[in-house]
Amino acid sequence: MNYSVKGIKTLDELISLSFYKKTITRNLDTQEYNVKGIYGMNGSGKSGIVTSVKILKNILTDPGYLNNPIIQKNLDSIINKKTGKLFIESDFLAKYIDATVMCRYKLILSKNVTGKYSIEYEQLSTKKATSKSQNMKIIFEIVNGSIETLNIEDDKLLKDVIEKTRNLLTMESMSSLFYEKFLIPEAKKKTLQNIMEKSIYGYFFSLEENYMSF
Repeated sequence: MNYSVKGIKTLDELISLSFYKKTITRNLDTQEYNVKGIYGMNGSGKSGIVTSVKILKNILTDPGYLNNPIIQKNLDSIINKKTGKLFIESDFLAKYIDATVMCRYKLILSKNVTGKYSIEYEQLSTKKATSKSQNMKIIFEIVNGSIETLNIEDDKLLKDVIEKTRNLLTMESMSSLFYEKFLIPEAKKKTLQNIMEKSIYGYFFSLEENYMSF
């Protein structure tokens, strides 16, 4: 629905794109409101936007992404030197059980004390898509590797998530770890497709398809 980025290549100011401007209804059709293209002068930030989507996709899906020295070198060359940080915020719609949910994902990458780019901040929040309220429920919030909020009702799953992500959340996203440590093992019992359909985390993996049509 919306995508915002700041701090990559020439983008030292926040840039926001709206993919769907229509009021969200039960029978929404986002295909009529897709961004068809991005245009602008050389150096205006077109490639930076697309590159940031690729980075977001990798952080969401690949637990080893930030631990790759080649990736670190690449990030050092493309993250804007003025901001020193990469900020990304993405709003998107997901089908969760029998409801359409609006999800908002926020991410900040910055250099840690060792000089590597790590996850300074990560948050996922949701609300019912048709709700007119601006309030969103935080599913998880991570600050410098520490879990500030983790909204999981199942006590056993809550403890498992805390234990299996301990000391990992600066270099690996909660989203990628949840996928690797919980969704993939469950796929041995069920098909991955069914799991993805039942988890809002699965809808992160549609980002590349939705946004890379630039």
